[in-house]
Amino acid sequence: MSELLIASFVVECAHSLVTPQPRPSYSYSTRSTPAVCSSKEIQWRARYANQASASSLRILQNRAYKKYSESVEDAPPFSEWCNHQASKIPQFQFWNMILKFESLILLLLRLFQESIFRLYTAVLTVIITPWVFALDHSNYARWLLVHIRDLAELPNRHSHVYNEFMSGVKFTV
Repeated sequence: MSELLIASFVVECAHSLVTPQPRPSYSYSTRSTPAVCSSKEIQWRARYANQASASSLRILQNRAYKKYSESVEDAPPFSEWCNHQASKIPQFQFWNMILKFESLILLLLRLFQESIFRLYTAVLTVIITPWVFALDHSNYARWLLVHIRDLAELPNRHSHVYNEFMSGVKFTV
């Protein structure tokens, strides 16, 4: 169920990986021009860098697959081709992992912006937890499982809070 929910959301917002969000305008008065960028500017630049690199990696992957499929009669589906290339070529595996991780970051940012509680819990359970364990972050792994358990018990223990979170208006991270 949760994997289906995540998959449908990723398909729905896949266009945001290809077209980066427009840059917000920041106005500074001439009297108080900051010496460094504001935190909003840094956030925007980091998000733009993630979107640009994820888009570039996806475009390069698609070009390589198109070139391969033109040279072979029976080309496997894109996902099978990616798995085969990752098992055969270490660099492909690395950049494919980077693409998945950057897509995950962009997905989380979108979930935080749009306050989608149901998808937040599903993403934590299905996607984030394996990364935390794989990257050997023992404290995050320990407390993330506690957080996921608390989120799962929220409808039973605090149904009024759960209902507010599900409405999408009061949920924020």
